[in-house]
Amino acid sequence: TFTVDLLCKDNSLAIQMAREAGAPPLLANAIQTINELARAQGLGREDSSALVKVYEQLLGGAQSDDQVVVVQGLT
Repeated sequence: TFTVDLLCKDNSLAIQMAREAGAPPLLANAIQTINELARAQGLGREDSSALVKVYEQLLGGAQSDDQVVVVQGLT
């Protein structure tokens, strides 16, 4: 499995590479915030799908199917 810890490490490297190239890592910074929240909650060793728990917490609880937004064309 690809853990939250590994995702966090790889995203940090991507942010560093973007900065070195002179590109602003705007989305990567936002993603890293979610990754760090997950690690702070002790989810670092869990599969990256555990990030759903962070999103649920930010949204105020588990989301039902009728609250989920599906973006066409993304899988």
